[in-house]
Amino acid sequence: MPDFGWLQQRSNLLFSLMKGGETQTSKTAIRDISAPNVTPPRCRSAVLRDDFRQNPTDVVVAAGEPAILECQPPRGHPEPTIYWKKDKVRIDDKEERISIRGGKLMISNTRKSDAGMYTCVGTNMVGERDSDPAELTVFERPTFLRRPINQVVLEEEAVEFRCQVQGDPQPTVRWKKDDADLPRG
Repeated sequence: MPDFGWLQQRSNLLFSLMKGGETQTSKTAIRDISAPNVTPPRCRSAVLRDDFRQNPTDVVVAAGEPAILECQPPRGHPEPTIYWKKDKVRIDDKEERISIRGGKLMISNTRKSDAGMYTCVGTNMVGERDSDPAELTVFERPTFLRRPINQVVLEEEAVEFRCQVQGDPQPTVRWKKDDADLPRG
């Protein structure tokens, strides 16, 4: 038969259950226990479960596009509030490109620097729970650093066109003449 008891952790009382040689502590906290001479005892309980109802998922966007990450925190009483962390640092939603509404983190006009690992955090008076992390990948569209220029040459003379492109991932270059691909090399 399992043994049980109460464990004080900071200002919370936690219910603990000893079963099979292991102690399992509930995430239920009892706070504000008082028994003054004049008023009857008062007891309020709080709960924060471990499992997120919806963990955020990986998102891939091109720079300049919006990115949306969503989560639903664990069930709890009182209902948990949410904040987000990027690379383990709390996100400041005061920045105008970032907004948090419910479980949605919205980043408008994404930048390469927005890429990273994002975690949703559910919190109430019992404590905090971190979601599984989700990765935001921000690619950069291909752009020309150097475009080919028009050239005039004599017939049968060699001509060389040059171009240079950048992007993430690194783009490949294909050459066309009259809407047909030219062979490589």
